[in-house]
Amino acid sequence: MTHNNKPQLHVSMLDMMARCGIQWQRRYGARFGCWHEEEIQPPGIALVTGITVHKTVEANLRNKIETEGSLLPRGQIEELARSEFGTLWNAGMMLTESEAENVNKTFGAAVDQTIALSVLHHDVLAPQIQPLAVEEKFVIVLKGFPYDLAGMKDVREKDAIRDTKTKAASPPEGAARSMQMATYCLAERVERGRLPAKVYLDFLVKTKTPKVVIREAVPDDSWIQPLLRRVERATELIESVREGKGAFTPADPEHWCCTQKFCGYAKTCPFWSGK
Repeated sequence: MTHNNKPQLHVSMLDMMARCGIQWQRRYGARFGCWHEEEIQPPGIALVTGITVHKTVEANLRNKIETEGSLLPRGQIEELARSEFGTLWNAGMMLTESEAENVNKTFGAAVDQTIALSVLHHDVLAPQIQPLAVEEKFVIVLKGFPYDLAGMKDVREKDAIRDTKTKAASPPEGAARSMQMATYCLAERVERGRLPAKVYLDFLVKTKTPKVVIREAVPDDSWIQPLLRRVERATELIESVREGKGAFTPADPEHWCCTQKFCGYAKTCPFWSGK
């Protein structure tokens, strides 16, 4: 998607570039003119779970907006989660060797966990959220830059922005102060002339009994400049590679992303850790 014929940077791209420049180049480099093709890899289980939960949250909160307060029935959330997960699974998955040993068992455990997380949001979080918009796209035009900054806010309330995350472990206390939330805050300033009063990260944690952990923060102007500097540096690096004067840096081999479980390029990457 472009705006005024300018490619768009998304915060997920900036996050990936910070983790592993090689992964970013192979996934997104073609649209920025610094790779020969866009290599889209099948998703892993964690990503499919996250996508599915986002779909159920969106449907539930959209219904709350359209009906002025009513959530979808719990059973409908369960069925939607099962259906969405199955559709993504059938489209092709990236499984580790251990996950592929017993595909039926892997699928059953994964879909059960996804349903449990979706229901958890429905039961615990959705009743207290007062959404004005869900999955709200935005484009921030960056004057003087070859790219714009774009994204999608999960949930916008009257005075707050919320985002839903599925995680294997509880997040740190300061998790709500992130580059992603800074991007959403900048979008709010551009679109509505002010920062939101609060931001919330609603974590659905994949413990044996799934639990909700909410991290919140009060944004201020100090959030914006670090974000713009990161965009500036990313732009400089992309342009340098385009001109043949620079190169993207691979991930630390000890980082979790440099593993077959979390990187679809692992087996064909000369920098792969071998894990």
